[in-house]
Amino acid sequence: MKSPFEFTDYKSYLNDLVYGPTAKRGRQAELAKAMNCQAAYLSQVLKAKADLTEEHVLRLARHLALSDLETEYLMTLLRKGRASAQDLSDYLEKRRAQLLKESQELKSRIEADVLKLDDAVHARYFTNWVPSTVHIATSSPRYQTVKALSERLGLPEKNLVETLQFLESIGFVKRDNNKWIFAGGSIHLPRESVFHVPHQLVHRQQVLRSFAAIDEADLHFSSVFTINPNDYEALKKLLVATIQKMQKSISASGSDELYCLSADLFKVV
Repeated sequence: MKSPFEFTDYKSYLNDLVYGPTAKRGRQAELAKAMNCQAAYLSQVLKAKADLTEEHVLRLARHLALSDLETEYLMTLLRKGRASAQDLSDYLEKRRAQLLKESQELKSRIEADVLKLDDAVHARYFTNWVPSTVHIATSSPRYQTVKALSERLGLPEKNLVETLQFLESIGFVKRDNNKWIFAGGSIHLPRESVFHVPHQLVHRQQVLRSFAAIDEADLHFSSVFTINPNDYEALKKLLVATIQKMQKSISASGSDELYCLSADLFKVV
């Protein structure tokens, strides 16, 4: 199912839900029931002969489990589609563009906590790859002892004990005899944080380590290309949506092994 952010009017979104390539049989009746409206009325909306109400859109958003931002965007599309005055339509178009831009920021699409810790803790956690990697590694039963972490990451046990004690002090792991067990959820560092760039760089160091390991199971891809600016924005939206889907798959998966994902899309400087 496509995101509302891929559309500039709500009726096109509805048509994709009902008639798109991923639509299942009986979709129109299902959505009409979810919105508490007649299937015949929804048919008129799909043919651009009628409009939904805000109540309909809110029920639809809940049925589709849309995020708050997606719901607001879809509601804005509805209001713009129903606007009779040009100045109101222009205002809502600006709001639509603002919401679309906000949707392209990963922090608004990824379900993760934003740390509320002091700068010293942020600095230690985000400016070295070891704390965050050890933290996530302890979510796997395979890597909950100092010895197992040392063998997996190639780090001295003394350094790992210090790191684990630090993680325990901020509530990210808990100790159970000789085991260190993951105690925190997914964490996303906002782009505006002063630690954003250092954190990105330390994980790019892990990419270099992966190159050196020459493991056929790893995937690396780089490409330099030229496209139109509008197509670049579309590509960025696609990448953000893909990352969001991957994050959901990661959250739903097990925690047996430790992996790293890095993604970059940027104008050559």
